[in-house]
Amino acid sequence: MEITKIECLADLSTTILENSDMLERTKAVAAFLQNFGEEYFVAITQQDPTTKVLHKSHNKKFSIDWFWENKNTPQHCYSKKKYGYCIEAQQIIYIESKKDFSTQEVSVFTIIRNLLRLKNKQRSTGKTTSAKKRVVKRSALNYAYKEIIGQSAALVLQLAKLDKIIPSNVPVLIQGESGTGKELIARAIHMYGPRKDQQFVGENCAALAETLLESELFGHVKGAFTGAVQSRKGLFEHADKGTIFLDEIGDMSLNMQKKLLRTLQNGEIRPVGGKTIKNVDVRVVAATNKDLKHEVELGNFREDLFYRLNVVTIQLPSLRERENDILLLFDFFYKKICCEMGVEEKPVDSEVRDMFLQYKWPGNIRELQNEVRRIVALCDDVVNAEVVSENIKNVK
Repeated sequence: MEITKIECLADLSTTILENSDMLERTKAVAAFLQNFGEEYFVAITQQDPTTKVLHKSHNKKFSIDWFWENKNTPQHCYSKKKYGYCIEAQQIIYIESKKDFSTQEVSVFTIIRNLLRLKNKQRSTGKTTSAKKRVVKRSALNYAYKEIIGQSAALVLQLAKLDKIIPSNVPVLIQGESGTGKELIARAIHMYGPRKDQQFVGENCAALAETLLESELFGHVKGAFTGAVQSRKGLFEHADKGTIFLDEIGDMSLNMQKKLLRTLQNGEIRPVGGKTIKNVDVRVVAATNKDLKHEVELGNFREDLFYRLNVVTIQLPSLRERENDILLLFDFFYKKICCEMGVEEKPVDSEVRDMFLQYKWPGNIRELQNEVRRIVALCDDVVNAEVVSENIKNVK
């Protein structure tokens, strides 16, 4: 069986096998099915605790019963001819439909069934998968990721996912709070990937007005607008055979989203004011600090573009979720900034380190880096509490 966008199976496997939350697992199944040309959404009813993935047209109902123990096979085993396809395991999956499911859909449901069987086996034996064990230690990763500092399990799990997708050309969506290092991840995808010898270009989609952003991405011809005294290539053309990083893509206007979608679908661009279509071969890495699924629901982000970008998602953890990395990052930035400023490294009081560990870092790594820069600039013979910002010192 040939399954398109099989890369998504890695995301689905991780979510099902390592996530105990029923709703999150079910959302993952729905997202996975989206890649096969169907449109599903998640529904929860108060009367029935079963989480359901429903086809948008209401012609298909795909229900997953996540209760593991003391559950028998359904009394009603629907025939494919009348209701669709029925898959039975220790935990129950059944599907009702007004029309027959395709061979590909049946194969996809079988994949999901096998994942659930493995999840149930883990539950009964209390064992985790060998894949999960492999990502506990950073030393097991395929690439060095020298600029990405940290050993926490939350970070290494995402780096292990990078290991799998870097050799391919699939689009990647990086999500995470501001200051979590999304551009570092984008650069790593390019640096260690097959396009490493080509251009890496980036643009902050929130920093430019729509007309300027269109010209920046796709270029323009001479006379296209006031001030266009000569033709100019856009970033997609500069990144041909390389990688383009679209930061803060969640802030892109709906009109620009439509134009970007055409490029992602066809690999074609048309400069502003021009009539000639140009072909480009670019790997797209996008990043946002917004929940794009929620933005789709609000009507702020195109659903078709979301699924074009969301082939593989890297969800970067906040610094609050990486407590074991805080002092590693402190030492890294302290040494680096002292070198940049040409000053000698001073001893650091243990009290300062304790303050860094207790603080929640809402600005994440960027805030920590700026605090270290402040400390280096203000300290005399020793780094003590006097040079630490008040909001960090006053944490109880």
